[in-house]
Amino acid sequence: MGEDFGRRGSAARIVAALVAALAGVAVVVGTGGAVSAGATGHRAVTTTFGCLGIPEQFVVPREVRTIHATITGGSGGGSRGGGGGVVSGTLHLTPGDVLTVTVGCRESNKPTVKHGGGYGYADGGNGGSGFATAGASGGGATGVTLGTIILAVGGGGGGEGVASVGSDPAAGGGGGFSSGAAGAGSSGGAGGALGGSSKPAGGNGLEGNGREGGGGGGGFPHGGLGGRAGSFAFFGGGGGGGGLSYTDGNFVTDVHKSVGAREREGSVEFRYSGPDASPEIFRCTNRIQTYTAVRGITDLRVIAVGANGSVKYPEGSDKFTKPGVGDGLMGSFPTHTGMAIDIGVGCAGHAGQYAGGGTDRNPGGAGGFGLNDGGAGGAGYRSILDPRSEGGGAGGSGGGGSSGVREADFFDTRLVAGGGGGAGGYGE
Repeated sequence: MGEDFGRRGSAARIVAALVAALAGVAVVVGTGGAVSAGATGHRAVTTTFGCLGIPEQFVVPREVRTIHATITGGSGGGSRGGGGGVVSGTLHLTPGDVLTVTVGCRESNKPTVKHGGGYGYADGGNGGSGFATAGASGGGATGVTLGTIILAVGGGGGGEGVASVGSDPAAGGGGGFSSGAAGAGSSGGAGGALGGSSKPAGGNGLEGNGREGGGGGGGFPHGGLGGRAGSFAFFGGGGGGGGLSYTDGNFVTDVHKSVGAREREGSVEFRYSGPDASPEIFRCTNRIQTYTAVRGITDLRVIAVGANGSVKYPEGSDKFTKPGVGDGLMGSFPTHTGMAIDIGVGCAGHAGQYAGGGTDRNPGGAGGFGLNDGGAGGAGYRSILDPRSEGGGAGGSGGGGSSGVREADFFDTRLVAGGGGGAGGYGE
């Protein structure tokens, strides 16, 4: 049984928010109340989640009813971006509950956006983009949910604004705590308001006659507002506002809120006493990896994300095409003690080649490794129909490999998330 959740183009499109040409990932969670190999009885366990650019899952172990959680949003972009909001408290749960953990990331690398907002439970806003250097993006919010119930959210920090001449950039607001600072100078742009966005996603930084504003941080129920641009040339843009933090008082007690450090990805930490239920994360290694079910495991939950296709960016040119993004798929299937599972994690395709003008043929890039490999890009040739042609265009880039799992003994494929297609080459 599988559920297609796709992937949003943010940094990390992962690790961190999901970024262009990023490798795939597979997350495996064993269920059935098993104790990890070598573990006996209850013990103190710490499970941590970092920025992957996809939602993850955590199954509450048997006999565990309270978990101390620390939830931190992604900080805003730039050295003066606001720190992510930190929410800590005790979660009151039932064994077998399935928590979805979405960790916020810092700014992404979207091919069509200079500073794309960070991935998260609520994405950060893009930095403003105009005639000057783009403003920094807002950080993504980090959230923990139980089905449709939002348990807790750490707001993302606001991105810094573009600096006035001779001044420091305007600081972004801290997640859950503050608005962005105004740009320096009498005509500097206003900072974005804490929780000033009309939706959970952070507002985009604004552009205008002056320097650009920073993006607002993601939050719940409202993200931060983006900073405004300076009114005249050389006057700085305002920093983005922090996104709001949140807890559900029916499930979370002993709550404490603060602001984390700048220049940090978001995170989630669970501390409890009981069997270790930490998920295992598999990344691109260019080879098949193996997972063996230990005693007591009755089901495996798998989250697989195919790798992105690749793209060739011509140096000094704005000619480029956007690569395809790998799919995301989540599902579960029954297993038994000793069952061996092959795991193939997709790797990004390789960029097509370009040797400059005068070259008759530029080879395409190889496809990325995966449970099923990505296809290679086609070569770029000099046009024989146009005598003005200066040479062959860039070769097409390779597609990303798929990520998936299969039963090792019978090569019985259980779940596959496809890789993204490579971008086409540009012509001369």
